[in-house]
Amino acid sequence: MKNLQLNIILFIVLGISLFIYVSYRAQHLSFTHDESLSFTIINGDSTYIKSANNHILNTKLMKVSSSIFGNNELALRLPNVLSFILYLFSGFFILKTIKTKLVFYLGFALLYLNPFLIDYFSLARGYGLSIAFLSLSLAFLLEQISLKSNGTEYAYKVLLSMAAASLALWSNFTLLNFFLGVLIVQLFIIVKNKNILVSKLSKIIFFTAILLGLVNLTFSIKMLMQLNDLNQLYFGEDHFLDSLKSIICSSFYRSFYPNFYANIFSYLFIASIFVVFLVIIKNKDFESKLFILFLNLAIIILGLYLENYLFSAKFPTERTSLFFVPLIALFLCFALEHIILYYGFKKYIYYPVVVSFSCFIIINFSKAANLNYSKTFFNEANSKDALELIQHLTCNSASNSTISNNWIFEPVINYYIFTNNLKLNKANRNGINLNADFIFTFNADTIPEFYSKKQEFQLTATSVWQRN
Repeated sequence: MKNLQLNIILFIVLGISLFIYVSYRAQHLSFTHDESLSFTIINGDSTYIKSANNHILNTKLMKVSSSIFGNNELALRLPNVLSFILYLFSGFFILKTIKTKLVFYLGFALLYLNPFLIDYFSLARGYGLSIAFLSLSLAFLLEQISLKSNGTEYAYKVLLSMAAASLALWSNFTLLNFFLGVLIVQLFIIVKNKNILVSKLSKIIFFTAILLGLVNLTFSIKMLMQLNDLNQLYFGEDHFLDSLKSIICSSFYRSFYPNFYANIFSYLFIASIFVVFLVIIKNKDFESKLFILFLNLAIIILGLYLENYLFSAKFPTERTSLFFVPLIALFLCFALEHIILYYGFKKYIYYPVVVSFSCFIIINFSKAANLNYSKTFFNEANSKDALELIQHLTCNSASNSTISNNWIFEPVINYYIFTNNLKLNKANRNGINLNADFIFTFNADTIPEFYSKKQEFQLTATSVWQRN
């Protein structure tokens, strides 16, 4: 009881602190390229509707939030900010079943102190939403393990797990294999335990959940095939090991560690998969939460290999592999606790390793935490500052000025022109135009002498120039 109270206090303090951090960043970070493209969709531009940029649930929720709270950064990012609360509670609900205190704290660090993952709860993209619903789906799925004596309640958990997995899928189609994994796991459990669904109501609820899963699976595959036909699925890695390394390196954020760090962590995870497989087979442990997590991960990895072999699909990379973070974190924690308890490992054996790894995670997050930029969209960190400067310079103009820019800034510039009513004509992607009144680009670009530099942003090595 004392440990539980301490864990709850830790969760409340850490949760509130991180939520304030996420919310502040959502309010103050410059809007980004991909967010701005989604903003064009909610404003009626159909150009990017059939693109990988359109994370459907995120786009819909952006539109709802925009209609209520306006088009400022926080309003458009609010769905992801609020989804962080869901992620916090879902993760804690799963972790609280871990009995080994140190492993519980390690789970906290792995789930909540990954700076790359936390980034996406402050941005108007589908990744934060998908991770939150993934965690909720897992929470319901793992809770089913202890409910096999109550068929109706068990069936309700199946329905809730499939519903959450569906929301995760429509937040981001990169979660197709996770969704398929949840569906297959549900079918596996019910085949292995045929006597769970005794009442007619429990059978109706269960088959409704499975039907929901199959319908969503059909529509999502259809959407992915359309995106593939439009050559929108080009982003990714050629090998699964590279996929693992990409999410590990991204989790290091902007800290540069030797390459062997990523190699070591990747090989350790792969080794843990095989160790857990052997332990499960040896103990015939097909009823535990560890087995459910293992089976889900195995289906995801097998699915990625099959898609690569059959359709030459890329393995996920960087932000498209974000879903691995909570899955691997929970898998490692439950695997570690299982091995500690089953084999009776003494504290002096595993304490140094777990404490060292936890400290590494905490230090990495402390170094990465910032209020100025996100890793993926680092180059655009000063876009908001640049447009505020130009707004000040043009506020007394009788007519609109023109702006030229590096192509990457085009959607962000147009977002701020629209939302702040700037006296600027729309930006385009045609490259630097030396007839423009203003130029916003990288310092590496050559700007002629008849432009004067108004401000240089050292963080991103960009500058605003004004025609003399």
